[in-house]
Amino acid sequence: MKNKVSVVVVTRNRERDLEHCLGSLACQLETLDELVVIDNNSSDGTAQIVKNFSKNVLFKVKYIKHGKIGYPHVYNRGLIEAKGNWVAFIDDDCVADPSWYKNIKLMTGRFPKLSVILGKSSEYYQKNVMALTKSYIDEVGKIGAIKNRLILDYEILDSKNIVYNKNFLNKNKILFDTNLLKYANGASEDCDLGMQIYSAGGVAIFNEKINVVHKDPTAIKTYYKKAFFSLENHLVYEKKWERVRLNINTKRSVIDKIRLFIKFKQTYCLNNLQTLAVICNVVVTFFYIKIMRKVLKSKILRMQIKQK
Repeated sequence: MKNKVSVVVVTRNRERDLEHCLGSLACQLETLDELVVIDNNSSDGTAQIVKNFSKNVLFKVKYIKHGKIGYPHVYNRGLIEAKGNWVAFIDDDCVADPSWYKNIKLMTGRFPKLSVILGKSSEYYQKNVMALTKSYIDEVGKIGAIKNRLILDYEILDSKNIVYNKNFLNKNKILFDTNLLKYANGASEDCDLGMQIYSAGGVAIFNEKINVVHKDPTAIKTYYKKAFFSLENHLVYEKKWERVRLNINTKRSVIDKIRLFIKFKQTYCLNNLQTLAVICNVVVTFFYIKIMRKVLKSKILRMQIKQK
């Protein structure tokens, strides 16, 4: 099979979310070629859940317990363990649409020379203000980065729902950069891999039919804690790739953001109170990130971060 696709799920101490994710993979319209679960040293019931799951599906399930903590380590282990020439990553807190895998197989079969296929991620908690804010901000980051499905800015490549051409990665010796763990807990590892693919001349496209729903943070404390650590990671990534990114100009005008929000409001059927709450939280997040960026930037500037 020329376009054999291995599905990889990376997980750590999120047994309930994992169970939901695996259930969605069992219900795919097309049977998976292979599933690889990389357990990043969980202390909950993850191993038993995968064991029980493997007994009730027709496809091969490989369970790997990986001791080294950190996203680059476990994502690389997923790439290594996957036997397919395409590797589809889905986060453990995502739920795949029933036609998710079928559409991946169609795309990989039709366009074998692509380097990356990015799927669409929608919000699972459609009435929660914090989750909706995070989802909207993520979508803002894609403005100007995609044109006629062709991805222009590889920074938006997101490992929660993405398919990599393993042959391309191997040929160009591209892996998630474990050196970045010295500076943060992963340092936007998927953005970093995207820039490596961009630098190697890869071609990436977006396909909205490869769809998952993602569970973003719903509690205020969790939301802002994640925002802080995500910013710290991203600043490390920005410093590493600052010279390369001078040639990438993604424009995001206020008008574009307003248009996106109107579409976002319609998609999730937000009432006036919900709309106001999301807008307020977007504004608060903007100033929070701006302040934290100034606080963290002096620390990041002192780091000697090298490109691979």
